[in-house]
Amino acid sequence: MQPTLVVTKTDNTFNFKLKISEAITLEYNVVVGEEFDIVNHITEEKGKATAKVDGNKLVITPVKDNPKAMTTSEEVVDGKLVITLTTSAGVTCKQYYDKA
Repeated sequence: MQPTLVVTKTDNTFNFKLKISEAITLEYNVVVGEEFDIVNHITEEKGKATAKVDGNKLVITPVKDNPKAMTTSEEVVDGKLVITLTTSAGVTCKQYYDKA
């Protein structure tokens, strides 16, 4: 099974639903301009983050008390969802999702 990501937007709220396998689905809501809880699903570390829209990107930034968390930006490029993850040390990785 290929992982699937469904992103929906209602007003200033983005909903992300990532289905990794039949047994594992991660889902969370992000309200632009409001602080929200964020969990690293690998390390189980919890923290807070904020979201803003920058042009055609949704940028999620950890708050200062969560220095290990990554900044993410999500945008559609050439019909693909591109998620860019950046660590506090400046290391970047990109994930690409094809539209189903």
